[in-house]
Amino acid sequence: MSLRLVDHLFTKDTLTKSTVQSTKKFAPLDQDKLDAIKTEVLTAFSYQCRGMEDVLRM
Repeated sequence: MSLRLVDHLFTKDTLTKSTVQSTKKFAPLDQDKLDAIKTEVLTAFSYQCRGMEDVLRM
């Protein structure tokens, strides 16, 4: 699910030429979009977590 979400949020060119830390002369990925992806993933898999400790490990 999260991979499909990433494909819709970023172009293939952006994904292959960018890094989160903006290294190698590439622009960083948009932090707001990364936060949205993290929220979606945490929401999708929260039912598998036994408690808050498991959620924080993600």
